[in-house]
Amino acid sequence: MINEINEDNYETIVQQTEKPVLLDFYLSVCKPCQFLLPTLEKLAEEFADTVVVAKMCLDDEFKFNREIGVHFGIFSVPTVIFLHHGKLVGRKGGPQKKEEYSAILSTIIKK
Repeated sequence: MINEINEDNYETIVQQTEKPVLLDFYLSVCKPCQFLLPTLEKLAEEFADTVVVAKMCLDDEFKFNREIGVHFGIFSVPTVIFLHHGKLVGRKGGPQKKEEYSAILSTIIKK
């Protein structure tokens, strides 16, 4: 399952979890962002027990989300960041192959 992150659940799902977090920043009209969604769904299945897979929309109506995007230095979408214990531990811009994300997650899990 991919968690849709917003102001109401950001603290609980992203900051307070003990699991590593893969957080995808996207825009609803972004074609590369839409292209990445099936990959994220596969990662959510593959790492269901060990990783939180989430996405955060940066469309104009989501002021809180945009502030989080600025906090993490998101200047283009899609951008995927990796968090562990609430701290940034990795980042990938643009859609990547599933194996690229899997390798990063596997490394984080082993720490």
